Amino acid sequence: MSSLWYSLWLLFVFFLRTRAWEALPVPFPPEIDMPDSDGRVGHLKPFGQQRAPENPVQEYTTVMRPPEFWERHVRDRIPAVFRGAVANSPAHRLWTDEYLEKNYGDQYDVLYELRDEDRSKRARRMNMRRFLAEYRQHDRPIYAVTILPEAMRKELPALPCLLCGTFRRSLQEANFWLGYGGTRSVIHFDADHNIHCLVAGRKDFMMIHPRFADKLHLAPREPNQGSGYSTINPDVVNLDKYPSVSDVEWEWATLAPGDCIFIPARYLHQVRSYGRSISSTVLFFPYDEFNETGCENETFGYTDLSQVELVWTYKGGDAVIDLGYLNPELIRINLLSLLNEDGVVTWTHFFHMYAQSQDGQFEVVKAQFDRLDIHNRGHLLKEDIENLPLEILKTVAREMDSKPYDEDEDENEDKDEHDEL
Repeated sequence: MSSLWYSLWLLFVFFLRTRAWEALPVPFPPEIDMPDSDGRVGHLKPFGQQRAPENPVQEYTTVMRPPEFWERHVRDRIPAVFRGAVANSPAHRLWTDEYLEKNYGDQYDVLYELRDEDRSKRARRMNMRRFLAEYRQHDRPIYAVTILPEAMRKELPALPCLLCGTFRRSLQEANFWLGYGGTRSVIHFDADHNIHCLVAGRKDFMMIHPRFADKLHLAPREPNQGSGYSTINPDVVNLDKYPSVSDVEWEWATLAPGDCIFIPARYLHQVRSYGRSISSTVLFFPYDEFNETGCENETFGYTDLSQVELVWTYKGGDAVIDLGYLNPELIRINLLSLLNEDGVVTWTHFFHMYAQSQDGQFEVVKAQFDRLDIHNRGHLLKEDIENLPLEILKTVAREMDSKPYDEDEDENEDKDEHDEL
């Protein structure tokens, strides 16, 4: 074999073994092929190749204040990109694998999923140090999506657009994402608004208005489930089976390190990442109105995520990582909607509202009602519901939702062995 061919062979083996092709530039938006012999465009191609995008998502080079953010984007649920919004954060400078392992590897666990998202499978839990050692392995196609650990919150900013008024009072959780070698999501939507910020890598977003939901074959949802997803395989769209996909209009955005995108609640989207990718999301409740109280006194100086109050958090040693639970404020809103003409929520009304989500288990639903009935009246008044402590609502939310992940099998085996010693 000549030296040239031998060199080419070694290069091929290198690409094969290291998956180096995944770090090569990928054109986005994708080029649209000519129709096939049956007139189909993008048949058996990835989602997005069935028609060209309409426009790029609107971009800003600065982050606006909350009242303007409400008026321009949140009220009417219009996506937006903020370029460089977290480019000056400690996370952007520090979050290498070595730094994460040294500072947080033994202190925290993460939840992880398959690199190609599959909503039929549950997340699993693993120690961060072990995850960092395994997630780059070719035979371990996993990525972390978990609650941002408490100590890491100080290394990311809360964006100025969330720092006052209704937004600051409605922050739900901050999430941490870490993957390698390319990941892709299903086509999906979330119950809450979220701002997704990229710390390292690249992410491509396809954004689809909710009016096209009926063309994307969404999976049936459980009672009280706020999020949803399409059953269509985004890697290979079969237009014979799903011809309506060709009618789906979409906008696009590519995030570079330091950029953020606002994804409105119920706004459908599909995401792909390349190489090593780290990002964080902040979820906030989609209220129908915005109250500016507090904005007049806010300085909008640099504020990290440890300085704002979140509903769901994760500290080292917590038995459960509270990711994916029902928004507790939804329970309050639903209870207020159950008030009868006498201003009362009866046990009967409550049971009919929540029995289906609890498989009709009388004792379980009754225990939840009793927990909410903190004055032992046998019913709930409007003022009782409005003043229910958040911790009680969180406890009921956990009870209404099953644990959103499984323990890692290998880690359980290790724990069992340790227990036997």
